[in-house]
Amino acid sequence: MKDNVVMGALCVVFFGLGIVVFTCQLCTKGDYLRLDYDGFTVCSLYRKQHVHWSIVEGFFPYVAYRHKMVGWRYRPDSAARAAMSRSRSLTGVDGATPCTYGIQPEQLAALMNELRVSYQLSKYYSENAVDGNS
Repeated sequence: MKDNVVMGALCVVFFGLGIVVFTCQLCTKGDYLRLDYDGFTVCSLYRKQHVHWSIVEGFFPYVAYRHKMVGWRYRPDSAARAAMSRSRSLTGVDGATPCTYGIQPEQLAALMNELRVSYQLSKYYSENAVDGNS
């Protein structure tokens, strides 16, 4: 009888924690994607990851377990790529958004690629600016 009580208590604790996590997922401030000038920030369950455009090779639609999201690969010369080699060997991606935030994965990947390229172009032009007085 004592074993049943202990097992029942463990089930209540386990599923109780599941309800807390589920409730956190329902909060809109807990998950977001922020795109800005120098990179993007993915936040899931209040954990943030900021990635600079300069270290990303490209974005593409990605499907894992019938769940559509946007994946990315780091540039070969990036230190982040070496750190994610195990993830890449298992999944084919270095990172992925947890969802698509109400946008089709193809559209979100295209938008993120556009921002990445525009960052690279602006960086190139600012580094190679010609002084008009010469």
